[in-house]
Amino acid sequence: MSKQPRPRIGISSCLLGNNVRYDGGHKKNESLIETLGSLVEWISVCPEVDIGLGTPRLPIQLERDGEKGIRLVMPETGEDLTDRMARYAIERVDILREKRISGYVLKSKSPSCGMEGVLVYDGNGEASAAGTGMFAAVLKERMPHLPVEDEVRLEEADVRENFIVRIFAATRWLELEDAGFTLAGLTRFHAQHRNLVMSHDPIVCETLDRLLRDVENERMVLPESVGRYEREFKQALADTV
Repeated sequence: MSKQPRPRIGISSCLLGNNVRYDGGHKKNESLIETLGSLVEWISVCPEVDIGLGTPRLPIQLERDGEKGIRLVMPETGEDLTDRMARYAIERVDILREKRISGYVLKSKSPSCGMEGVLVYDGNGEASAAGTGMFAAVLKERMPHLPVEDEVRLEEADVRENFIVRIFAATRWLELEDAGFTLAGLTRFHAQHRNLVMSHDPIVCETLDRLLRDVENERMVLPESVGRYEREFKQALADTV
């Protein structure tokens, strides 16, 4: 393969120091920028600004509403932003896929971008940290194999190091995909990454070995094997060693 390009990584815009938060400020993460900035190409996204909310703006939050489920609302005005955010998220994630992103760094606890532990309020105003930000949920649903972390988890050295491994592996996978999948190409990819997969999950490594043998022996067609290979490969790398 040719010299590998820098991975394109989606990121919550406030983490880069852009003044897009509801209070007009930012959450610039110097450590994150210093550690990853020289390795990747950032693609900055702020869902709340993109759907037309100003800066500064009134706060928004997730609320549980009976049969309607979890909604994204602006409590001071009662405005329900759920449908607007859902439509935007689908369109934006599809654009990010076309831009060939290899990973995403989300802003923790955000009602739009938080990947876990986001406050969800009930009808009595009581909150539980049990939700996922609305944009983050769509991102993970539509790109289930994408390496995704938030800035808090990336403060942990093992999580950060593994994220770097995963985004570069994902970039190499995109190169393989862009070149057109062939048995020879998939076999080379597997040879390049076999020791890495083995260090994460020996059972998955053996599964991928068998998968390639099945394709070679015509017990499995290539298109079917590619989808399964990607799923198994990326899931194996998701766990830190």
